[in-house]
Amino acid sequence: MIQGHVSSVLTVLINLWKCNMPPFDNDSLFVPTVEVPSFEKRKVNRTDAEAAVRTLLEWAGDHPTREGLADTPARVARAYEEFFSGYDADPRALLSRTFEEVEGYNDIVLLRDIAHALTCPY
Repeated sequence: MIQGHVSSVLTVLINLWKCNMPPFDNDSLFVPTVEVPSFEKRKVNRTDAEAAVRTLLEWAGDHPTREGLADTPARVARAYEEFFSGYDADPRALLSRTFEEVEGYNDIVLLRDIAHALTCPY
């Protein structure tokens, strides 16, 4: 029960933070520019993130150093690093790759089973 509660709280906090990210520029291929209030982004390291998870565990009424939770802050930090890893990717670099050998190909290229998750509350 507490673990689910902490997970929900973390998700809400991260969603609120990520939804205030600066808008994409006008050269974006598929995301329109939107007005987002500016904020001063500070660099948060892994130690800060793990400390935040420990604080949330304590806030939820659990003890973050007990046997079942001792590694949880590190696991949560790794999970969020992986989940939000695309924020540091440059879509132009990923989409700039082209293929020269196209003779004889006449069909659309279709990529299936692309993982997608929405983190903003709207």
